[in-house]
Amino acid sequence: MSELTLQQLAETYQDYFSVEHGISLNVRPLDCPLPSTDELAAAIPAPFLMASDVNSLNSSALRSLNRLGELAEELVNYLQQQARKIDLLLHYVLRQQDDESTRYITQSYSGSGCCYLADSALSLLQVVEVKLFLDNNDGAVFCYGQVLSCEQVA
Repeated sequence: MSELTLQQLAETYQDYFSVEHGISLNVRPLDCPLPSTDELAAAIPAPFLMASDVNSLNSSALRSLNRLGELAEELVNYLQQQARKIDLLLHYVLRQQDDESTRYITQSYSGSGCCYLADSALSLLQVVEVKLFLDNNDGAVFCYGQVLSCEQVA
């Protein structure tokens, strides 16, 4: 890829605000180009897909009940408690995807990337597989990315 592409990616990265916060992530370098959308969909681990499906179903079901008004309030509360139990179980299942050998802690993250300290340098534009584990049972993200910068820290 050209230097222009690296510059464009860096500018896109700057379009999002970042949060300086440490969360756990796995980063695994790959020896291949970025996958297509179909290849990404096929590579997503089953627990990540399951968590996404459960969240969609919970939101849809609760929206339907809210239309019933006051009569459904207790039922909604009960279902929210049940959804919370499922969320806790899914969090446990997602955490099983955390590979200690590729685990790092972010210094910051945003909608377009993350910054973390690693043991060894990666090449610019190196393709990586990333699993980002959000705090407080808020889920996890599976994605592919590219290295935009790599600096030695004393």
